[in-house]
Amino acid sequence: GRTTAVSYTHLEAEAAYRQAIEIDPKDAAPWNNLGLLLGRVGRPEDAEAAYRRAIEIDPEYARPWNLSLIHIFG
Repeated sequence: GRTTAVSYTHLEAEAAYRQAIEIDPKDAAPWNNLGLLLGRVGRPEDAEAAYRRAIEIDPEYARPWNLSLIHIFG
């Protein structure tokens, strides 16, 4: 049903972000986007790790306030 389709879409998105990270691990964008996705699917610890990695790579690109969202909504 719908839940399965949504879950599958999240799995596909996570796989795509991880593939982008594998290709260029020093690009903050897929790390940041992975954090957004993981936060939305109820994995706040994993989301925080992804956000922190994005911030380490490029503090100007990554949005540090994403970390605060984990604590508010996570």
